[in-house]
Amino acid sequence: MEWQGLFTWNRLRHWVGCLLFTLFFLVVMTDPTDTVLGMKSKVFVLLVAFNMVFYRPSFRFLPHIIAVYLAITIAYMFSILQGNQPDFGSVTSTFFAFSPLILLLWVHHYNLLHLSLFPALMVAVIVCLIFALCSYDESFEGAIYLFMSKHNKPVMMSNRYILGIRIFGIYYKSFICVGLPLFWFYYTLYNGRSWKRWAAMLPAIIMTFAFLVSGTRATMLLPFFTIALVSYKRFAAMRTGKYFLYPVLAVFFICFLLMVLVLASEKSETSNIVKYGHLISYKDLFDQHPLYLLLGQGPGTRFFSQGFHKLTETTEWTYIEIIRQYGLAGMLILFTILYPIFALWKYRRQGFILGIIGAYFACLAIAGTNPLLISSTGMQIVLVAYSVVCREETKNKLLDKSGIEHNHFR
Repeated sequence: MEWQGLFTWNRLRHWVGCLLFTLFFLVVMTDPTDTVLGMKSKVFVLLVAFNMVFYRPSFRFLPHIIAVYLAITIAYMFSILQGNQPDFGSVTSTFFAFSPLILLLWVHHYNLLHLSLFPALMVAVIVCLIFALCSYDESFEGAIYLFMSKHNKPVMMSNRYILGIRIFGIYYKSFICVGLPLFWFYYTLYNGRSWKRWAAMLPAIIMTFAFLVSGTRATMLLPFFTIALVSYKRFAAMRTGKYFLYPVLAVFFICFLLMVLVLASEKSETSNIVKYGHLISYKDLFDQHPLYLLLGQGPGTRFFSQGFHKLTETTEWTYIEIIRQYGLAGMLILFTILYPIFALWKYRRQGFILGIIGAYFACLAIAGTNPLLISSTGMQIVLVAYSVVCREETKNKLLDKSGIEHNHFR
């Protein structure tokens, strides 16, 4: 009876932990600016406290956490020494932006990819509902726009012209968190058992539609890239697949690259003009202060951008911003973010893991052209990727001990 009670307690503890993680993901994804619900900090503290009390931490990823905060501290100190006068409030916000990484101490206890599925679906449902309301009656568009403007625009609505086509877009700031769940639904729809396929069909359709009406080029192309990831292994395994797969992939890649170049070179596109202005300003800044490439200008510092025509602390070029603010110390941040790709690379022969690597890389690429990576939104993607690493390594260790042939389970 004692072991049965212990088993029941462990299950209850795990359910509560999963519920809190799901709630945290739901708050982060549905309220990325923390201005509508205002629950992000409360749920995060509750989640950390629960894990501290009921779960033993693993310090394997502690150096990764320390590396990030060490990079911020070093860059801040060099900024003071250079007389750049960084804004202390912005530096503090940067520390808080990386705070979800603390959960890496307990990430091995959970399947965070599964726990992110429902919150990701809710984001897609919200986008679809807003699109339906605005399409039904234009008066809803004004009301929703005013509401979002009062709450720091967690959802942005726009009318853009892409390749001469007018597109009404609804962009959720947490869209990059939906990339890995989107791959999971596609993969299950393509490779799962019959009942799982049916269960994944409706969420996959809803999430695909949400991406297609997002109004931004990268997110609109992401479903097609994800479908290619899912189908790659199946075609590559076919006896005659190698004779037509690689030529098709080559043609697809060339067409995809040409489309990206055409979209990126549209001179009339406002966002392109702004981004080009940022790049010119970065070049001028590094020409005038080459030491910033080594030591960084410092977190919380500002520079003049021709894109905004004013002083700014950050731009959409996230990775260039990491170099500008942190210099070589930024490599510590990039190492922590990119680590899951290197850790999973040895398991790339498995179709699911190869797809996860590709989907995670795509999310990081999208985040690199939007100021979203250094935030709780960006850190959620990192947490999910680290969770996949832990589960995959644990699974392979168990299979190695038992001598069973490696066959991926999710």
